[in-house]
Amino acid sequence: SCLTVVEQSQFVRINAAAISHLLDSDSPLEIAIPAQGPAPYHYCDGTGVTAEWIFVLDTVNHCFWPEVGAPLWTVHYGNQALSGYWALAASLKRAMEEKIPVHQAKILSTLDSQTLAHIFRGTGKIPLFQERLTNLRQTGQVLMDRFQGSFLHVLEEAEGSAVELVHLLAAEFASFNDTTTYHGNKVYFFKRAQLLVHDLWTTFSG
Repeated sequence: SCLTVVEQSQFVRINAAAISHLLDSDSPLEIAIPAQGPAPYHYCDGTGVTAEWIFVLDTVNHCFWPEVGAPLWTVHYGNQALSGYWALAASLKRAMEEKIPVHQAKILSTLDSQTLAHIFRGTGKIPLFQERLTNLRQTGQVLMDRFQGSFLHVLEEAEGSAVELVHLLAAEFASFNDTTTYHGNKVYFFKRAQLLVHDLWTTFSG
């Protein structure tokens, strides 16, 4: 689907000549490798629970812009006031510390708005609260119905393939199937699915 966008885009172009020049140059390409290990404010106990928690985190990792006139959603964790992605991570980590097992499919599938509001409590309100609640419930139900109640079985089915994991997530979980239409053609983003692969890779050092 990327080729379709490249061929039909009106305002953005890939400079093929510049790419060829770069590849033909004698200067070695330097690719930065992301730092490995748990990210700040991520829950990590070194077990499969961590992988399940990361899956939940990325299930609702989208859109932190407040509505016009609304205060920025901010979570106070430790001595820090956090917003955006880090507020999300800290709130879900805090939930685990408060013995709310947000990594468990059964809990997610029956999650109520009061519990989620408690998990996301802070200054202001997290944007798209209802959409996130729906995503979490659907995710929990799919895990229960299709993967024996655990994200670890999703990983097993992917058989160590990052590409297969991305496609599996997009096929089975609505919140990971982010697509749009461009000039009548379907375009696949799969952004959160790819972020999940990245987060798992960095957390578990490969």
